[in-house]
Amino acid sequence: MFCLRENGQQRNSVESVRASATDSLWFEAHPKRSYLLRPVVPGEILVPAPAPYVYAAVRQIMPGARARLFVAHDKPVTDWSEQHAADQWHFAASLALSPEHRKFLDDGERQGRRLS
Repeated sequence: MFCLRENGQQRNSVESVRASATDSLWFEAHPKRSYLLRPVVPGEILVPAPAPYVYAAVRQIMPGARARLFVAHDKPVTDWSEQHAADQWHFAASLALSPEHRKFLDDGERQGRRLS
């Protein structure tokens, strides 16, 4: 398993915006979920994948606020559960985000739970 980084390049392609909108609808339909693991949308990422299967690990911080990281695997994923999606997101976050950034997202999620 690998974590993909985009070296600060913004993911604002049409494909990326569509993927984000689809993620929003998915979380609206699954209000008890905080994590989603899904195949990437073609054109969503800007870097070449180091493995044949690439997935977006999406964390909903609070309704309307999500963080998306990318993971690549040598074999297809068959476990789409909340726990597996969370594990994938936290693995990627441990490699791609600073401890301060991870704490900021955790604090935001706790704040979002208090507001709901």
